[in-house]
Amino acid sequence: MEEISSAEYDDWYYYAQHEPIGPARHDYNNAMLCTLLANINRGEKSKPFTMHDFLHFEEQPEKKKHDPVDLSEMIKVQLAGMKSSNR
Repeated sequence: MEEISSAEYDDWYYYAQHEPIGPARHDYNNAMLCTLLANINRGEKSKPFTMHDFLHFEEQPEKKKHDPVDLSEMIKVQLAGMKSSNR
């Protein structure tokens, strides 16, 4: 197995925190397909289904506004990753 730098690890860690990957991504994809099929086959007077009707895990908490300190840390991680990839 190849080794990765700490900067690349930080990039992947940041990505995993902000984008669903793995089982969470599969749940979203399946929920989207179920929503499509359910809405195609629902009655004309029925309320349209949403993806949240088919998600099997807890709803994500409402997105909060980012703290400026958090934003600066995210920018540092991204810049460090860009700097290490240019070497």
